[in-house]
Parts: sequence; structure tokens; C-alpha cells
Amino acid sequence: MRRDPYWAIYALGDLDPRRAAFCEWITEGESILLVYREFDMPIVFAAGEPSILERVAGIAGPCFFQLPEQFLGAVEQQRELTWKRAMVRFRLEAVDFRASTAGIAVAALSTADHDALLALYSDGDATGEAPDFYMRNQLEDGAFFGVWDDRGSLMAAGGTHLLSESQSVGAIGNVYTARAARGRGYAKAVTSAIAGHLLGRGIRTVALNVKRQNDTAIRIYEQLGFKRHCDYWEAFAGK
Repeated sequence: MRRDPYWAIYALGDLDPRRAAFCEWITEGESILLVYREFDMPIVFAAGEPSILERVAGIAGPCFFQLPEQFLGAVEQQRELTWKRAMVRFRLEAVDFRASTAGIAVAALSTADHDALLALYSDGDATGEAPDFYMRNQLEDGAFFGVWDDRGSLMAAGGTHLLSESQSVGAIGNVYTARAARGRGYAKAVTSAIAGHLLGRGIRTVALNVKRQNDTAIRIYEQLGFKRHCDYWEAFAGK
């Protein structure tokens, strides 16, 4: 996995002892399949050769896949996919980072802000934009930041899907701006704060995901110094 840590960032983070109980590892030669079971449905990660996907036929029930571009056909031979989404993985190296909060007040968030985050994210339920994999314990890693309005409502926020100091990986995620507060630079300011925080803690592998057609978000990330690392697919098998 260290040969391409930006693609394997989630699997590397799952080597953290805190997550070991949720992991099922399957290996063949230099190929790896990880079935991660912390959420309501398993998340399946693959790296190496597409032939490793022959093993997914043995995974019962619904599951969510993160697949390299060239793996999609192999998994479709094993499972019926009911949904798939074209994605891009972006990486950030410290030498490229260009912090930019544009004078926006961005505050660190804690576990005490969990309810405010849920209220913010629920704003995206109607449009299907709410973050997919937010959990309260992610706040415990201390890498969430947000923008509050003068009435004490959280207008934008984000943090990490996964952070492991032992593996030196941080996957930025859960970034969301309330629909009524868009176009003000909040997402860029929040993402900048998260990235700066991770790099300041010495995290060497920092990355994030974005939908391939989300030109606005891609432009923001590139302005902060993120670089396109690879295209990949997210997919769902319902049975």
C-alpha cells in the first residue's frame, strides 16, 4: 500500500489499532482487498490486480466499493451494481499548499459541536448532498473546523473521514456548506484550515475525494495546491 499511499490512504488508516476490529483483509500476491465493517454497510477497497475482485462474490449483502478506474469491469462480473459514481482523488503535499481563508473566521470544532454538525448536514438531505460517512467519533481526532454565523448557527464545516498519526495519513472529508450560505468562500476557508492543521501535525499523506463533474470544488482544491492523483469509482451493490 505504501507504493501508492494516496490511493491506499483509507486502508493505511485502517491499520490503526482503533480500527482493527472492523477490518477483514484478503491478500493474493501483491493485491489487497479490504472489507471494512464500521458503518451500516461494508466498504470494500481494492488495490493491485483486478483478479482480486473475484473474492467479492463471497461478500454477502449490500456493500459500498472504492475501485481503481480499471477495476470496475472486474467487480461488475462478480456483483450487480445498482449505483456508481465517477470520482477523483486529490493529493496535497506540504510544498504545494497555499493556505487561503480570505479573512473568514474559521473555528476549531469539538465533540460538543456534534449536534450543530448534524443540523448543518441535514440541510443537504433533500438534495442528496449531505456527507455520506460522518460519525461523532471523527470529531475526537481534533481536525474539524467550521464557520458560524452571528446567531450561533454553523454555516459550513468539514474535517476528516479518517486520521491516523501512527500511519501519518489524513483523509479530508465531510466538507459541507449550507445551501443558503454558498458563494461566500466558506468551503475553501474550511478546507484550507483542515489541510493546514493536518500538515502542521506532520501528517505526510493528505488527500480528499471529489465527484469528477464537480468543477467548482475541483477549482477550489487546485487553488489550495491539491493535485489530481487518480480517477476512480464509488459503487454500490444492493444484494
